[in-house]
Amino acid sequence: MLTHYLKELNLEPGSSLEDIKKRYRELIKKNHPDLFPSNERQKQNLKMIKINEAYMYVMKSLGTASNSDKKNVHADAPDDYSIDESRSLAKLKDPAYTYYKQGIENYVRGHNIFNNRVKYKGRMLSISNEKLLELAISSIGYYKKSYEFFLKVATDHEDSMWFEDSKVRLENIAKLNEVYRTICDNLTKKIRMEEITIEEITTQEELKRSTAIIQESFRTVAEEFRLNRTNCPAHPSFITFNNLKKLAESDVKFFGCFVDGLQAGFMALEKAGGGLYYIEKLAVLPEFRHRGFGQKLVMHACEVINDMGGGKISIGIINESRKLKEWYAGLGFCEKNKKKYDHLPFTVCFMERDISFDERRS
Repeated sequence: MLTHYLKELNLEPGSSLEDIKKRYRELIKKNHPDLFPSNERQKQNLKMIKINEAYMYVMKSLGTASNSDKKNVHADAPDDYSIDESRSLAKLKDPAYTYYKQGIENYVRGHNIFNNRVKYKGRMLSISNEKLLELAISSIGYYKKSYEFFLKVATDHEDSMWFEDSKVRLENIAKLNEVYRTICDNLTKKIRMEEITIEEITTQEELKRSTAIIQESFRTVAEEFRLNRTNCPAHPSFITFNNLKKLAESDVKFFGCFVDGLQAGFMALEKAGGGLYYIEKLAVLPEFRHRGFGQKLVMHACEVINDMGGGKISIGIINESRKLKEWYAGLGFCEKNKKKYDHLPFTVCFMERDISFDERRS
């Protein structure tokens, strides 16, 4: 099995840990779906799933598992065969339904592990690296097979009644794959997920530190969109300690993201009513980005809202920020509406997410 996954990463047995990490980064950059024409992106999404699966397996086998674990590291995963090796399915009366049914069965198995055992709703990044990898490898194996079956329906059976739903599920799995990408990124950067903690911000000293983090984090946004104190004085990059202190006096909760005791991020959570909550001033220092910290904050917000009986979470972002839109979409947020304010030099895009995992498509 290890040899199979090394081959998937274009590596030879005996490759060093650094060689494996380097090759993973190369493959991710080379095969990212956004680099390909729209008609090729579904196949590239499958390629990315396979790359993430292979990387997690190899890293666990060579870097994090004990000898006793290595033999059974993929025990929960499905048998390793591709859709091409299931050609007998095509001989049935309705091959589209057969492919679709197989896709559903594997999707549900993957979802059960991902949602119930990896604990997607706000707890995923708090469990140990080793256990997380075992569960992640198991679930992505099922999702990979599911993606192959749905892709068969979407590409070869466009007239089938299962065509539209197969396309939707392909999109869902592609979004879920971003979570696995975060796991892989954490492995690559040698950041242990259990060392990332979320703590409530309450003291004056913590507020002062958080003010500086918000300013520095949003400074890059201000530079990108040419925002300054004249055309956008309310932008978080220009926030003051008194601004944050005043906000703390209202019904708003503050949270900080810490790694090894060092604060790397910030988030405010405000109750809007009717079960809806707003995330505000979500900030991660530039040097800590792309390591899962922002995702950890969002998932913690979902957990807090769930504990308080809330149902939905909303965020307002700069409409022209395509990357940020895609990032939130990858976390299950959907675009709800856009609004232009007289005091802002940009359009605000509001995105929303039901904090419970979408069971309707399970």
